[in-house]
Amino acid sequence: MLLSALNMDTDAHLLARARCGDDVAFGQLVRRHHSSVHRAARAMLGSAADADDVVQDAWLHAYVHLAGFRETSSFKTWVHKIVRNRAIDIRRAARRRRSYDGTQASAMLTPAELRTDYRTPEELVLDAERHARLAATIATLPRRLRGPLELWHTGQYSYDEMAQIAGVKTGTMKSLVWQARQRVTQAFATATKT
Repeated sequence: MLLSALNMDTDAHLLARARCGDDVAFGQLVRRHHSSVHRAARAMLGSAADADDVVQDAWLHAYVHLAGFRETSSFKTWVHKIVRNRAIDIRRAARRRRSYDGTQASAMLTPAELRTDYRTPEELVLDAERHARLAATIATLPRRLRGPLELWHTGQYSYDEMAQIAGVKTGTMKSLVWQARQRVTQAFATATKT
């Protein structure tokens, strides 16, 4: 009976208890939302290690700032926004380091990533060139289109979940993904013809 009562706790109820200093309630919130938060971080960063760091930082931030959460959105959405902001910070820092070092991040795959038993070296070079052109095309998208496209590309989220992560309506998310795909398709087709 006690277990079923614990499972029926809403996020709002657990949040109220956590704000009163109940660490067990906060732990339940973490367990309830950790996997979706981690998937979002991994989708944005592409690195499990970076995602782990971002998620750990996001949970710490959420715990410290529980009193400041105004509940204008769900707890899950709030934590996803924290993760998104932290991921953006990490990407900006990496970009600054690359420009400071004077290096360019290569969009091409390494030979080890391209190696298979069935492909010729020429095919590998062509694939690498296509991949580099596609990555460069996606990189030119404005952030408002690039983020939704990256989430969509992971295949891990429904449009509803992506909309909740981004803090927009589902229809808006569908439109942003469609616009991003159209721009990439058109730009890639134009670049391929030249």
